[in-house]
Amino acid sequence: MEAITAVRANLEVANGLLRRMLEQVVAEGGITKEQYARYLAVQYYLTNGVQRHFMVAASHPKFAGCRKFRDFLYKFAIEEEPHYKMAESDVRNLGQAMPPEPLDVKLWWLFFNSIIHERPLVRLGATCVLENFGSGASDIIKPMLANAKFINERTSTFIVLHMHEEVKHGDQILEAISWLKLSDEDIADLEIGSEIGATIFLRMLGWAFNQDPILQMFAKAKEPISVQALERRITSLSKD
Repeated sequence: MEAITAVRANLEVANGLLRRMLEQVVAEGGITKEQYARYLAVQYYLTNGVQRHFMVAASHPKFAGCRKFRDFLYKFAIEEEPHYKMAESDVRNLGQAMPPEPLDVKLWWLFFNSIIHERPLVRLGATCVLENFGSGASDIIKPMLANAKFINERTSTFIVLHMHEEVKHGDQILEAISWLKLSDEDIADLEIGSEIGATIFLRMLGWAFNQDPILQMFAKAKEPISVQALERRITSLSKD
């Protein structure tokens, strides 16, 4: 199916970029407690209220007559609804305070809230990517988590579920999309949504893993200058 092919192409690119990010985390000594808490915060804010998008999508006239697909979206919404509580519990069991909502999660909600009523397939394209993120990277993820002493049964409920080894939401959403008779415009919306979803989510992970270059430069620019550095700067200016 053309729509699934387009989504899978974006997913392959996204998973390749994710793999690079994870390799950098491992190269820097593995995931830290702070990074893990930030990852869970991303998921907490991303999934808190997520059921609304799927229920709105199910109500769209585009899916009239496809009760099987609408039933799937409703069931999917109910299954996803409590997941934010798992992320919240994992952060609490880490002994960490919940980090503030990252900018990119706010942008995610602003964008998809603005489009979900008229173009639900854009949001569903993003879902196809999110539910299949990490596929093919378990050889990095599992050892990385196993080597982190702070990750245990009480702090990993969210990530264990979302590795999709038991509940295969990634396969389910792609199969459900295949039930639909899609126009060229619908296929374009799915493809656009998968690319936008992947882009914003990778930016969220960049924030979680401290790999966002803009945030790194901004933080560095805010650092107070030492007396020694100030003296060197004055000396340099005087020579000019």
